[in-house]
Amino acid sequence: MTSRSRSLDPDLPRERFALELRDLHRQAGRPKQQTLASAMHCSHATVSGILNGHRFPSREQTEALVLTCEGDVRAWKHR
Repeated sequence: MTSRSRSLDPDLPRERFALELRDLHRQAGRPKQQTLASAMHCSHATVSGILNGHRFPSREQTEALVLTCEGDVRAWKHR
């Protein structure tokens, strides 16, 4: 079963950030949320909330997610 992501508004900064994280996640081959949760030291529900724009991640959570998805942490610090 495929879960549907909620639509986000790229004109809203918080939602644009979630969209960018979603894109990174997709580009990384969609690592399992449990894998991200372990790296981020949170629950998979928190990861889901972040990727769906319901929660805004801390700097530490963002860095862990970006590292797990093999993104450029330095570039993400400017976002």
